[in-house]
Amino acid sequence: MNINYNLFLYIITGIILITLLNTTGAIASRKLKFNYGLLSPISFAIYTFVGYLISKDKPIDVALTCNILIGLFDAVAGWNLLMKLKANTGRNEEQLIEMTEGQRIILMSVIAGFFGIIGYMIAHNITM
Repeated sequence: MNINYNLFLYIITGIILITLLNTTGAIASRKLKFNYGLLSPISFAIYTFVGYLISKDKPIDVALTCNILIGLFDAVAGWNLLMKLKANTGRNEEQLIEMTEGQRIILMSVIAGFFGIIGYMIAHNITM
């Protein structure tokens, strides 16, 4: 029971952090007129942090799966939140629709997985 609770807590923590970044970043990018894409490194840091936390106790496959779940959330709910809050993405609506939801899911899963692996490497002091 404790194992599932900790994983659930890490996933919820990642989702909350991504949602906070999406919400505050979307509003700030629109009000302060900067490209929301500039906040990507913060998103990458969140994925790395969650991967690191999970990897302290769990194997790489668990960390990878949890990060991919957070990436799925970001690709679907996070994207919809950005659109509703009218984030300044530097593109007009027609250009944004060019990427399908499936493409966003694949892209965010790969990004989340990659930074989850980085978090695992940091947690286990692995260098390349």
